[in-house]
Amino acid sequence: ESITVDHNGFYSVTLPNVQGVNAWWPNGYGAQPLYQLNVTVFGVPMNGQTVVQYEVVSFGFRTVELVQDPIPGGTSFEFHVNHVPIFIKGAN
Repeated sequence: ESITVDHNGFYSVTLPNVQGVNAWWPNGYGAQPLYQLNVTVFGVPMNGQTVVQYEVVSFGFRTVELVQDPIPGGTSFEFHVNHVPIFIKGAN
């Protein structure tokens, strides 16, 4: 839908509101469907259009939220993936 470039040369791509996709789930919670995005960057030299770079990227759709609600003695700390509480184990 739109592409912007910041002062460091990093690109930001805004996709249109996507409907009807299957959510990506962590291992043990469901499927991990991946979608493919084909990106072509063009340069425009004096003699016409030339492909500068072409990439194919696989990605999944998900939401990740850190939920911190008031509880007696402090605040909760839990993650929700696709609006479902997920147990995350392992930390250093």
